[in-house]
Amino acid sequence: MSYTECMPLVKQLNYSEKLKLAQWLIQLIAQEEGVDSDETDFVLKNSVLMSQIELSKQTHQNRQGYKPTVEQLNEILSF
Repeated sequence: MSYTECMPLVKQLNYSEKLKLAQWLIQLIAQEEGVDSDETDFVLKNSVLMSQIELSKQTHQNRQGYKPTVEQLNEILSF
């Protein structure tokens, strides 16, 4: 199933179901990348970190997040 096919289904999920899906995806990616599951579990079970992730998502969607200067962007992109 493609991303465009999944997104309408994901949008129908309630908040709790979306968080469970996000947790499952993070765990799946961590396993595929060989990341220590204890570290992943720590992040997923840490309500402060999960709140920060949610706030970051909201500010990104509302385009209210941090906006780097031109110099900072140049430094980031000049790897």
